[in-house]
Amino acid sequence: MRKQLTASLTAICLCASAWAATAPHTWHTVTSDEGVWDARLQMINQDGGFEARDGSALSAFTISPGKPQEYGFSFAKNADFDVAYTLTLTQRSSDRMHFSSKACVYVVTASGPARPDIRASSFNGAICEWKTVPGVGEDFIVS
Repeated sequence: MRKQLTASLTAICLCASAWAATAPHTWHTVTSDEGVWDARLQMINQDGGFEARDGSALSAFTISPGKPQEYGFSFAKNADFDVAYTLTLTQRSSDRMHFSSKACVYVVTASGPARPDIRASSFNGAICEWKTVPGVGEDFIVS
């Protein structure tokens, strides 16, 4: 009985570890050159996750000039390069008559190891930039 229980627990642990997310694969910094922006991270294909430097889960945050946000991106051990997510940023406005906020939407994928394939879409005059930080990940800059 004890051997069966040990074998069962081992099998469960092995299955769980195959699906578990790993430590962050890449790190990213999101920066505002102008204004306050609300940001949201969302997986769109395959399993993955986002975390702050302290290890806490992260899906939404706010940035402003001088107050960037770092996040780590991790994905399941069985994932391949079909993994994809979005980073969406919308600028806050104090103008109550302002109905069309600036926004940036980044679709983040990769065509292979260290080969990011990122598409940035700009709305309502937003400037949406990104750059590769070799050995770390990509950084995103909005204004």
